[in-house]
Amino acid sequence: MLTGELAYRLDRAVIKAEGAEHRIEDVFIRALSDKNESGIYGNAEIVAGSISSSDQSFKSMFNGPLTARLHMDYEGLDEPAFREYMVVNQRMNQGVYTAFLGGGDTSRLTELYEEEMQNVLHATAGLIKKGFKFDYGISVGGGGASSGFKLSADWVDDQDLVHKETLRQALAGIQAKLNVTIDKAFLSGDGQIMQIPVGMGYAVETPTGFASEAEFNRGELSLNGQAIPYTQMLGSALDQELPWRER
Repeated sequence: MLTGELAYRLDRAVIKAEGAEHRIEDVFIRALSDKNESGIYGNAEIVAGSISSSDQSFKSMFNGPLTARLHMDYEGLDEPAFREYMVVNQRMNQGVYTAFLGGGDTSRLTELYEEEMQNVLHATAGLIKKGFKFDYGISVGGGGASSGFKLSADWVDDQDLVHKETLRQALAGIQAKLNVTIDKAFLSGDGQIMQIPVGMGYAVETPTGFASEAEFNRGELSLNGQAIPYTQMLGSALDQELPWRER
């Protein structure tokens, strides 16, 4: 099913383990998928209104229950490519399942997996065309403090990903940003553990905690405003043929 909407609410879930009781309450799950002239788009979120635990380590760090939210948004998925992706995945899953029921021959399962993986990679790459956008994030809050991360990525090249021949060519079509924030309330020892990554430039200190921002712009990577020469570390791997080119 390419389009549709889902909404589900869970009052509570209780887990008892190692002498402690962990509770997740007021959970709401929502997902939407539809299509327009740009292709398939959708979004989803999972929200937990209360996360608590009788575990002493949890209680010593937090004064009360936490809240949490996971969200995902996407747009610009090519519809024919998405249909092919679904067919290829279903065929691979059915093949592996049938082979497993037929005796579970490990060598045959491995062979089948390798045969279909090229088709899966090709179908996955076929989803990414100009106009594709993806956002994903998780946030956790409690007592006025919050921490989390957000990732956004866009395919901005006129040529589809599936037609790129090397990793270097593929990276030139991506614009992405990653933001991470950590409140001091979520760290023991008032955040002393973060002094090493701050000293190395991986994070910066803020009035309430720590943050880090990475940006990737068509092959150029920066971390907290400083250029990262990642191409030197990848070396010749940048010019190796992408796996779906072998199809």
